[in-house]
Amino acid sequence: MSIEASCSQAGVGRRTHYDWLEKDDAYEEEVNAAIGFSEAVMLSRLDRCIDDKMDWRGWAWRLSKRFPDKYGDLKTLDLNVSKQSDGSQEVLSMMKQLEDQFQNKESLTSSTRENLEES
Repeated sequence: MSIEASCSQAGVGRRTHYDWLEKDDAYEEEVNAAIGFSEAVMLSRLDRCIDDKMDWRGWAWRLSKRFPDKYGDLKTLDLNVSKQSDGSQEVLSMMKQLEDQFQNKESLTSSTRENLEES
């Protein structure tokens, strides 16, 4: 739940929440503990969903987020600049690379969606 939603449910204004956070160490500790607890609950539920579906992709995603240097998506951008260039070719090249990355993600999303519909 977001800070805004939590404040709304508790009947506390956002500004008041942030004022208390700044001035009251005990309040800050409680808020941080609640955030940590909610994270643990969400991860536990996510793990259960992954296990229930027996889908390796869930674990691969968790690994990529937890250990991005080892298991994350490799992102590279090649940039060659010459002094005679006005930069337009480089910008076009970067835009093409970004478009290709977006299309790859879009096709992965489509295939994932199709796999879910088949299940």
